[in-house]
This record gives sequence, C-alpha cells and structure tokens, in this order.
Amino acid sequence: MLRSKPLRLRLRQRASLKAILWAPPVLCLLAVACHKRPAVTPATPGSVEGKVTATHGVSLHGLKVALRRANTVGGTLSAATTTDASGRFRVAPVAPGQYIIECEIAGRSASVGLVVQPGETLRTVLRLQDPARLTGRVLDRKGNPVPSALVLVWPSGQGTTQAQESVTSEQGTFVFEQLFPGNLSVLVQAAGIGSVKLDPVSVPSRPLVINLDGVGLSIEGSVVGPKGPEPQATVRLGGAGLRSARTTETDTQGRFRFHGLGPGEYALRAGTVVLASSTRAVTVADADVTGEPLRLGPGEVISGNVIDGARKPLGGARVVVQAVPPDDCPEVLTPDVVGYFSTIALPRGQYEVSAAMPGFVAEAPQRITINGRPPALSLALFRAGRVVGRVVLPNGKPAAGAQINVTSPAGSRYPRDRLPVVSGNLPLAAEAAALGTQLLPHVMRTRSVTADAKGTFSLGELRPGSYGLAASLEGAGRVTAKPRLVTEGTATDFGTLTLVPVVSAAPTITPMPTGARTLIGTVKDAKGKKVPNASVAVGLTADPSSEFVSTIANSEGNFVFSSLPDGKALTVRARHPELGSTALPVGGTDKSVALRFLAPGGIEGEVVDARGRFVQDARVSLRSADGTLGPPVQMAGAGFRALGVPSGSWTLVVQIGDAPPAIQMPLEVPPAAQPGVASLRGIRVKLPKP
Repeated sequence: MLRSKPLRLRLRQRASLKAILWAPPVLCLLAVACHKRPAVTPATPGSVEGKVTATHGVSLHGLKVALRRANTVGGTLSAATTTDASGRFRVAPVAPGQYIIECEIAGRSASVGLVVQPGETLRTVLRLQDPARLTGRVLDRKGNPVPSALVLVWPSGQGTTQAQESVTSEQGTFVFEQLFPGNLSVLVQAAGIGSVKLDPVSVPSRPLVINLDGVGLSIEGSVVGPKGPEPQATVRLGGAGLRSARTTETDTQGRFRFHGLGPGEYALRAGTVVLASSTRAVTVADADVTGEPLRLGPGEVISGNVIDGARKPLGGARVVVQAVPPDDCPEVLTPDVVGYFSTIALPRGQYEVSAAMPGFVAEAPQRITINGRPPALSLALFRAGRVVGRVVLPNGKPAAGAQINVTSPAGSRYPRDRLPVVSGNLPLAAEAAALGTQLLPHVMRTRSVTADAKGTFSLGELRPGSYGLAASLEGAGRVTAKPRLVTEGTATDFGTLTLVPVVSAAPTITPMPTGARTLIGTVKDAKGKKVPNASVAVGLTADPSSEFVSTIANSEGNFVFSSLPDGKALTVRARHPELGSTALPVGGTDKSVALRFLAPGGIEGEVVDARGRFVQDARVSLRSADGTLGPPVQMAGAGFRALGVPSGSWTLVVQIGDAPPAIQMPLEVPPAAQPGVASLRGIRVKLPKP
C-alpha cells in the first residue's frame, strides 16, 4: 500500500503594491510596484525604476520624473530624471525612506507615495490619460490671418498660473499638442487688433476659428544692397506691441511684407551674412505703410557659445541680442545642440547679449561693441537653486500669510535686480485688461513669497551663492535668518523660523484742549445724500496739523463732538475711502456744521519712453498724501485709466519692471462733471533715457 506524502503548499511573496495613488479628476494614473529584497544591511541604498505610458500603452518620452522626500518642508528634491525613448526611467542610488514620485505633463502633475527599503529595487508603471490636441486660426474682422497673436489655454474655472501659451503663425494658426480632455478657457490677444475669451471650450474639439474685432494692417518695403535689390535678405520687424520680433525674407526682387499688424510704433532692420541696414522706425496708424528701401552696408556677425556651470556646452537656451539703447528689434536665437549661436550681420554699434533657459539662471548680460569683427562670446547658465522653510508664530502655530524676502549680502557677484529669472514671455495686457486681472498669468518678478496655510514656503530661481531670509507678518512680528549657501540645482532648507514680536516705542501724547463746547454736524455727498461711516476729525484752525479728537458718522451721516475748547476757531475734516476728503472751518461760537464731499474724479493717460514710443509693461498706481493706495488703475496697452478717484491731491506712481526708482508725478484731480467720466485727461508720462 502506497502512502502519499502530505502535500505542502509554500506561498512565496511575488509582488507587493507599495503605492498610494492620487489623481486629479482629468488624470487617470495607475502605479504598479514590485521589488526584490536581498539580505542587506540597513544602510544599503535602493533604486526606483519604471515606465511612463499613455492609456493605450503608448510610451511617453522626454517627461520629467522627480523623486522627493516625504514629510519634509517643501518636499526636498532627492533626484530627478527624464524618460528615455521607450518611456523608461531609473533613479539610483536612493536612500531608504518614504518618497513621493512625481510626473508632470501639460501643466498637470501626478504623484505616487513610495517606501524604499534597504537594497530594494522598486518598479513602477505610470499610466497617464492620452493628451488631446487643440488647433485653430485667428482672423481679423475682414477674415485675414493675424500672425504673432498670443493664445492662452487653461482649465476652465481655474487661474492662469498653469496656463499653456502659443503664438500664431504667419497664417494665423496655432496648435496645442498636450491638453487633457475637459473644459478649457481660451484667451486670444493681438495688440491693436483685439482680444477674445472663449469659455468653456470642450477638448477634444474641432479646429477653432476665432475672429477679432479689429483689422490687421501691413508694412511693405524693399531691401537694396550695393549692387541693387537684395534677394533672400533677412528682414526683422520689432515693436512694443509685438510679443516677439517677426522675420521674413525678401523675394527675388528684394521686396518684403509684414501683415496682420495693429496700430503702433515698429522697427525694421535687414541683413545678410555680411551686410546690414540700420534700424528704421515705422509708424502704423490707420492704413497700410510702404516705406523707403532699407539700404545695406557693412555689418558684422555676433557669435558664441552657451555653457553650463561646469563649462560644458548647453543646447536649447534662448539667446537675445539687443541694441544699446534698445531699438525694439532684438535678435532672438536658439543655440544648436553644442550651444553655438550666430546672428545675421548687424550694423556697427553697442549690443547687449543675454541667455536664458527654464531651470537655469544667468549672470548679468554681456556688452559688446561692433567696430570691426567682434570676438566670440561665452554665456554661462547655472542650474537654479531654491530656498525652503517654515514660519511659525511665537506660540508655534503656522504663520499663514507671512511675507518672506530673500536678501543677498553686499558684494555679491549678482546684481540684486537680477535675483529672479522669468522663463518665457509674459502676455500683453493690452485689451485684455478689461477682462480682469485673474486672466493674466502670475508674474514671478518678486524676490518674496508668501507662506501657505501650513506656514511653509519655497522660493526658487536663485543663482548659486549665499542668501539670507527675512520673514514678517503684520501684528505678529518678524525674524531674520543668517545667510546660507545655495548651490546649483539644490534646495536649501532654512528650517523653522519663529516670529519675534516687535515692540514699538510709546507714542508721544499731546494733551487735548478741552472745554464745555458741543458741536453737531452731518456729512453729505455731492448730490446731498447723507454719507454714513465717514471718518470725522476736528482740530484748531491755527494749527492745521492738530486733530485732537475724531469720530465716525452714524448710519444717517450725523456726528457729535463734545468738550471742545470754548471760543477757538476750529476746522472739521471728513474722510471717506471712495469720496476723498473735505474740510470746513468753524467759528468760535458755532454749534453746528454741514460737511459736503465733492464729486469723485478720474484720470486717463499714457506711458511712453524717451523716444515717444508706447510702453505696455508699466504698472501704474495712485497714492494719497499719507501714502494710502488709491483706486485701482486699469491698464490697456500703454494707456491707463482710473475712475472713482476722490478729488484732491494725488501722486501717480509708474513702475517699469523691477527697475528702481519708480516715477512719481503729482496730480490735482478735480471733481468729475458726471459719474463714470475722467475729470483729468491727457496725462502723458515720459520715461527718462536708460
């Protein structure tokens, strides 16, 4: 009799799921992880490898994959890589611990939580939803194509800090290749021609045809060399109203044409490999322009290389060659794979050459003078660093909303006004100003950042060097941190900063003159309607600066002062944030007073540079005599307008980028004849020469 041996089943762990899945509504992400865990010491590092695919298994190459430490301030970056041609990636070595792996595409990101054990090889597959494609064409009122128009696309109902952008071609076409299906907002801007916002646009979508209200105009001309008409010469068109300079080539007769232009000031320049014309200013008003020929003379080429911090060639940067002073017609170049760039021939003069690339920061631009053949340039870009940390209140709770400023010690090799770098161009405000500031992308031109609800902060785009921090929160205190070294491509953690209450000096108290006098009054607007909640103060007429007692008018616009000095001439002043201020003298025996605000006014004007050309990137604001910020000033291209300005004395403040100082212009704003009309027009702010 045969006896069967008991069957023993032995389970062997083949795979384990070690991912915490997260996905936004439009992003489908699946992570599958398995590992091999040999017998190793606890200090042995592990690795993470995997593949990124689309929904139908199509590999996504060239995507950035980042591995960040979990449970650290700002998610300290541990390593980063990009997917290869087959969509695969590998990060090694990886110290044991908890991580978050991130993959970003088309402004959307997905993250997966991972736990890497000692010596473990963790494998993951990320499957992202297939991107959609959106194409379209921008036309003017007559159906002609509008080139160089800006097109912004972002998820409907969200801000535009994650917006994608494109610029229309010479045929007015645009295309977005990697959009996630869903409802999107589309904003089109063409300076001088118009702007249109479409919301929502369902993607995938048929090709869009977007018509603007204005009519595009053209500039035509010819290029003449020493031997006559110059065929195949390169002609560049620049201008404050263009998002970027446009380029075309002359035909066999040396002729050229730029179409789809809005009214404004433009600049033309032509060149070949050895000849160049001077830059010519052209004004486009309400009709097409045919100008005098551009005549070519001797010219020289500016060339060079872009390198990284290790002095290795760096391709893919953006090089800008701008005349000094600027002529609105810069040369914008893309170096080849070994970082080499070269312009067409440029006329003699001085030029400023700079390089930029996302994730990198540069030194100050180099200046070069063309007076003969110039030497080759070497432009260095350094991987950007960042600072992270956390700010807490004296009681240890998060200091949400605290302002954190980066400070650069004296003697730094980098100018303070060049601490940040803005990657890419910013959209024109132009006609889109009326659509609301929420439509414009957030402009990262600040050296400060605001702490979030947890008190954490992260500020990037910093050059390698030593930086300090100063944090403050109104009513809570401030704190400074000693400078720390920020190296290339790394995040420096300043840890937790605790605010220290600021003790201010005790104010000087002036004894208030008193008596048995009572004064009652009322506050009304220009139409005789009572004004509630106006601030009312009284002082001695002999001393205009003395306001020894104040009150707030009630809901009926009435107020009462008691215990005022007997027999003294007084002045009563009323202030209101929308109506401004008004004052009225009161005799020594008067017992009542009626104050009346004047009708609010408004201002309209424009900003131009030293040569009279419109400036579209100005920031304009109003401030009262005590420094209080006035009503918002709406920008429309180079023009500005503000209504509801309380009549009286104001200071118009104009700021261009981060360049100090701001231009200040005193204004006396009269009351408007009727609501909604500017009472002070034709203001012209002319910028000084750079």
